[in-house]
Amino acid sequence: MFALTISAVMGCSFISQAEPAYANPQPQTEHGMKIQMKIKGQRYDITLYDNPTSQAFAAQLPVTLEMMELNGNEKYAELPHPLPTDAIQPITLHAGDLMLYGNQTLVLFYTTFKSSYRYTLVGRVDSPENLTETLGKQNVRVAFSNQTSK
Repeated sequence: MFALTISAVMGCSFISQAEPAYANPQPQTEHGMKIQMKIKGQRYDITLYDNPTSQAFAAQLPVTLEMMELNGNEKYAELPHPLPTDAIQPITLHAGDLMLYGNQTLVLFYTTFKSSYRYTLVGRVDSPENLTETLGKQNVRVAFSNQTSK
């Protein structure tokens, strides 16, 4: 098991990994505040990784994005402004992963599958159990904010 630390920045919590990126695909999220994602009235908490990409993403919040369906496993949208990148090849993408493709495309994965593409880590949905049903198979409006559910 790899060590994770959580630090609060701008009202958000960030996950920091001491070992190579993405060594622990399901980071601990019990501590600290989260950002919030709303889809069709459903709220999801997200814990952000402690990196410049996540910090720059949090600085853009609140933002509502029309996320496009792709391949039956992900939604994506262009962000208003580019973010810093540090792309890795995660091999396996997990339902609930929030990643950056390139420097401006936010991607939310709702199924687990293997991929050869490179992404920059942004965060993880804390409880992605109903994410597939909530997102559906069409394009969907997703609101991200610094406000957390109580």
